[in-house]
Parts: sequence; structure tokens; C-alpha cells
Amino acid sequence: TRATLYKESTTEGVWNKNVNGVNSYQKGTMTLYRGVPVVLTKGGGNTYYVERFNSLISSTVVYNVTADYSPSILPQMLVHPLDDILYTAIGNKIYTWDDTTQYLGIELPKDREVTSLFAYGSYLGIATRKRSGYGKSIVYLWGRDRSLATLQEQIDFGEGDLMIAEVLGGAIFGISEEIRNDKYFAVIRSYSGGESQIFKEIEIESNLLNLKKKTQNKLYFAVRNSDTLYSLFKNKTGSYSLTKSFFAANGAIAQTVSGFSILNDRLFLTYADNTDYYTTAQTQSNPNYTDVSYYTTTENPGIDSDDLSKKKNLKKVYITVKPKKTSGAESEIAVYYSADDGDYVKLIEEDSYKGVYTYETVKEITGDNFSDFITIRFKIESTHNTEILELGYAYETLNTTI
Repeated sequence: TRATLYKESTTEGVWNKNVNGVNSYQKGTMTLYRGVPVVLTKGGGNTYYVERFNSLISSTVVYNVTADYSPSILPQMLVHPLDDILYTAIGNKIYTWDDTTQYLGIELPKDREVTSLFAYGSYLGIATRKRSGYGKSIVYLWGRDRSLATLQEQIDFGEGDLMIAEVLGGAIFGISEEIRNDKYFAVIRSYSGGESQIFKEIEIESNLLNLKKKTQNKLYFAVRNSDTLYSLFKNKTGSYSLTKSFFAANGAIAQTVSGFSILNDRLFLTYADNTDYYTTAQTQSNPNYTDVSYYTTTENPGIDSDDLSKKKNLKKVYITVKPKKTSGAESEIAVYYSADDGDYVKLIEEDSYKGVYTYETVKEITGDNFSDFITIRFKIESTHNTEILELGYAYETLNTTI
């Protein structure tokens, strides 16, 4: 499919075809260079083109290269802030373009495949994975000097396919995909000198994509077959947090995300669902909250560190809510818990139409006593825009320890 640029009309939600490109668009590679969109496209064989959309009127091929092989993944092109040069990665090679001339910047070992580019001070950061799919991922730091065919540093980012790398708070964060027992995991490592360290590991819905967006000191990334974007950021306490952000409207599933952008607090997302069509969606200006919203706590929230390994028993669970009715619909709330990674069991289910109100329980909703636990999580379901003000619980420790 040729690269095609669409422009929103004066009617909100209506987009018109503005200009066609020349060759087959390589999804996720577009960026802005000197105020206009540039994309990476592919012709026959291993020939790749950089196309520029001039003033949103026409498309021009500014240069082309013949790669050693056709890589299975291509990262978004990058403009380094210190030199205003466009950097493009194809397979194991980095090309540069200064709006006039194209050069081969640096060539990596042939068993490497570039997955992500980022600026790290004066360096160009180059995230790579092993082409064969077996072996460690490496981040290279290149000083951007074409006259020296050398890399300034290489950083071991462990096993798995490193798909995303970016700088947050002065540290390099890399996000790798690992598959174990037919389950997908995102493994997040950080590097601030010395060796990279595992920061977080989570199970994800499907394949990790190499799409990213850094804005307002948050790094957003996408997963196939998901209803959300993930975000990594430094919270108010100075620690780094990973959370789900920008849920799709009413439970929609983005089977294949082909690109996204965030302007201020508004998300624009292009994805394919279970049909043959791609959809471009944006954050709703006036959401109607027709679907259920979910919140799941971390493991053992608020439990004293001295009690983590002890057997415990819940004494009570409570939630304070503030309903916001939508189109006359009644607000609803439900609270569940999971003891020792077991199934979630319902504790509270209420129609929260009494203003700000606190619901409390000392048993499961069936009347059964709470299960003893070492680890515990809670899940909240909110319908029709019920605002969660507080979730709390009390527990006591038992004599048994692990």
C-alpha cells in the first residue's frame, strides 16, 4: 500500500485523502523533518526509499538505498536534536540525510537488526536484537561521526527481543519481548552505567510492538491484541511506574496497531481490529462511558514490609465512590479480591447513586468468610463513570509463616 497522507476536514471526524506517496509504506516509520512528514517506503527487492511530503501537497523521493537484506522490523526514523539530521535504520545500517545529501553513517554487525532509535545526550542510541531470534539484545551508542567507523559503547540488554529503547530521567530504558510457555512478557531494563538492570516484568496480551511515543516525560508503547497503551514514567515520589493508559472506547481491541501520536493529552491511534480495515481513533472529547472501566491493584498494596511473608486474614474491605451519572444511567461499582493468585472473588456490588458514599464488607458477597492469604490483589469494576475516591482494607497476621 502506497504511503497516503490524510487531512482532517472542517467536519470533526471526517478525513480526506490529501496526497499519495510513491512506494509501499513501512508502518511506524514516519516522523517530521523540518516541519514536513517523511516516511520510509519499499520498492522491489531490498530497495528502500525515504519520501517527503512537501507542504502536504506532493510526495518526493529524496533518496533510496539497497539494503543487504529485508529486515522483519523497521524503527521510526529520528531527528537528533543536536544536529538536525534525519537518521534512518534499515537492518544493520544507519543512514543519514541532511536535507541535501544521503550518507551511510555506521554499519553494525550483520547478525544485528535495529529495532529502535533514540537520542542520548550527544550520542545516537541504537537498540538491536539478534536476527536469528536467539541471543542477547544490545544497545549501541554512536557519536554520529561518519569519519569514524566505530561505536563508542555497547550495552548488554539481556535475552529476548529488545523492541523499544528510550531515555527517561537520564537513564536508558529498554523493553524486550520474551515468550515462555506460550505466554508473552514485556521485560523492562534500565541502564545508568555499569550493567543494565531488570526494572519490571509483566505478562502482556500478545506481541510487543516497536511503536513508542515520549511526551511529557512519559514513554508510551503498544502491544498487539490489546485494548490499551502502556506508559512508563517517573512518579511524584521519584520512583518509576508502569501503568496502562488510554483505554480503547467500550472494550475495543486493537489487533494490530500501526501507529499512534499524542498531542497534549489527546491520543490519535491507527489500528486494525478483527476486520480487514484500519481505523484511526482519537481521545473522545465527550466520553459517554457505556462500557465497564477496570482497575487492578499491585500485589499486597499497603501491607507492612514485615508482614509480607506472613499468613494473613482480611478483617474488612471498603470503597468510597462518587457517582457521575451519564445520560440518566445508574452508576455501579464492584470490588473483587484474589488471594495467593487465585481466581477473583466478588466482595462488593452496589448501585452507587447515593452521592459520595462508602461501602464496606466483612465477608465475601456470597456470605463466605474471607480466604487467608500471603499475597493479595484487588480489582474494581466501575460502570457509567463512577469515580473511585478510596479503596482500603484491614488485615491481621496469623501465626503461620512461609
